[in-house]
Amino acid sequence: MTADEFEVGKIYFSCGYLLRFRPVPLIEAAVFIGKNIYGVSPDGDRHFFQDPAHYFREERNFEAMEEGLEGESDEEGNGIFFVPSEHVTALATDLTGLQDFVGRLAMEPNAREIFGGLGS
Repeated sequence: MTADEFEVGKIYFSCGYLLRFRPVPLIEAAVFIGKNIYGVSPDGDRHFFQDPAHYFREERNFEAMEEGLEGESDEEGNGIFFVPSEHVTALATDLTGLQDFVGRLAMEPNAREIFGGLGS
């Protein structure tokens, strides 16, 4: 996938490992909200993302109201961050990339020590 293939409103994933010699996965989801949304930076193009909790806050608050629960305030920030465009494809992947990453976890060195369901 190229940097120009990211679609606004779609969820992408950052996949990596917590430790060097143990395949403890770190998987984070983020919603792509646009390229250069604050203008072009002197450092080059930037791809902007927002964490799902903030992106879907209004929808979650509406669901909370329907259930008679209290929603979240807007005082918690906006959860927006950027990735320089030249690095975005190395740091973010689509659902197919996530599936590939997860599918390879069982083959990582020391996987049997980390994951249940692989036997001993």
